[in-house]
Amino acid sequence: MDQASLEYLINHLCLPPKLPQLAEPDSTTAAAEKCLLDLVVSSLQTYQQQCPSESRQSWIGIQQMLLLWANTEPCAEMSAKLLAQTMVNMHPGVSQQSDALPIRVRAQNAGLIMRARDKITSVECFELSPQSGDVITCHGTLKRTFPAHAVAIPREVATNPKFCNELSKFLSKLDQEVVEEMMPKSKKAGSNWAEIRDTCHPGLVTELLMVKLAALGEPVEVPQIHKRSRDDVLWDNTLLPWRRSTLWTALKISIHTTLVHSLDAGMALVAYKDFMLHVFSQILECAMGSNNDSNLCKVIEMKIVRRANKLNDNTSSFVQDEVLAIVEKSTQWQSNIWRKIQQTDAQRPTRITLNGIAQDTSLTLHNCRSALETALQEASERPSSMSLHHLRLTSGSHMGPKGFLKLFNTGCIPNTHTHWQTSNDGRRKSCLPG
Repeated sequence: MDQASLEYLINHLCLPPKLPQLAEPDSTTAAAEKCLLDLVVSSLQTYQQQCPSESRQSWIGIQQMLLLWANTEPCAEMSAKLLAQTMVNMHPGVSQQSDALPIRVRAQNAGLIMRARDKITSVECFELSPQSGDVITCHGTLKRTFPAHAVAIPREVATNPKFCNELSKFLSKLDQEVVEEMMPKSKKAGSNWAEIRDTCHPGLVTELLMVKLAALGEPVEVPQIHKRSRDDVLWDNTLLPWRRSTLWTALKISIHTTLVHSLDAGMALVAYKDFMLHVFSQILECAMGSNNDSNLCKVIEMKIVRRANKLNDNTSSFVQDEVLAIVEKSTQWQSNIWRKIQQTDAQRPTRITLNGIAQDTSLTLHNCRSALETALQEASERPSSMSLHHLRLTSGSHMGPKGFLKLFNTGCIPNTHTHWQTSNDGRRKSCLPG
C-alpha cells in the first residue's frame, strides 16, 4: 500500500482531527478505494478463521460477498456485461457462491444490495452520502436508517438473462451520468444552478428504479439497522469539498445488514463492532510500518482503545489479544521516537558563549558626534541646578575600529537633589506627571 492510499484510509476511516480541506484527485481515490477493499477482504479472511463458531457461517457468506464485490466494483466505469453475468449466477445456499451482491451507483449517490432467496430476490436501496446541509447543521452525529426500503421480485425474473442485461445497462448508465434535475440548486445572478459541491439526490435509484422493480414484485419488509453517521464538509479555496468515502459507507452497511439477516440484532451488532476493531488494528499496524507521524498513530490507537472499551467483555478473545499487542507495540514505538528526540536535544549546545560580550553590549552611534556635542553645549549654557560634569563623550582609545562613537556613563543623580527635595517637600504637584 502506497503512502497516499494509506493517508486516504486513515482520513476516511479514522477521521483524525486534521483532515484535508479539498476532495482528493480521482486517481488517488480510485487507487485508495482498491486498497480499502483489499484491506477489508484480507482482514475478513483472517477474522473468519478465528471468530466465534456461532457467527462463523455468516462471516463466510460475507467473505464470499466481498470477493464478488471486489470483482464487480469498477475502478473507472461499471461493466454492464460483468454485472449482468453476476446477477444471473446468484443462487442461495450454493457453496463458494455468494447470495448477496452490493452495488454502488456512484453518480446517483445510491447503493443497492441484491439478496438471493429460495423463491425471491430482494433488492434493498439506501443513500450513500447525506446532503451537505444536513451534515453542517447537525449537532454531533447524524442518525440514519439502512436500508431505506426494499422490493422482492420472483427468482425466475431476477435470474432471467434479458432482465439482468436491461437492469445492468440501466445501472451502468446511472453510475456514469449526473442528472442535473437531481442535483441541489443554488441561486446565482438571479438564476438557479446545479450545486456541484453538494451530493446528488438518490431518487433515480431509491424511487424510480424501486418503483419499476415493485411492478414486477412487491415491497417487502427487511431488517433495518440504525447508525450514528459521522461526516464532514470541508473546503478551503477549492472547487469540491472533502467528504467521507462512500465506499466505506457502503461496506459498513453491507456487512452489518448481512449479519442482521443471519443473526439476531444484538449478536449482529457485537460481531460487526468486533470485526471493525480488527480492521482498525490492521490500519494501525500499516501506519507504524510506513513511519507515519506518531501523533497520527496515537489518534488511531485512541480510536481502537475507545472501541474496545465500548465492547468490553463482548470482544473476541483473539481480537483482545491482537488489540493488546498492537497497542503495546504502538506505545513502545512512540516511546522510542520520544527517546531519540530527547537524545538529539541533549546533544545541542544550551549555554550561551561569552565571546564578544564587550562588542555586543557596546552602544554604537553612527555619525552622531556633532549632534551630541551640540546638545551638550546647549545644555551647559542653560542655567540649571543639575551638574553635567558626569555626562561626557569619549574618544581616542575608546573610538571603535571604524570611527564609531561610543557613549559611556550618560549621567547620574546630581548633587543638588537634596536641596530640591527640601524645597519641594509637601508640594503634591511636584510629584504628578506633567
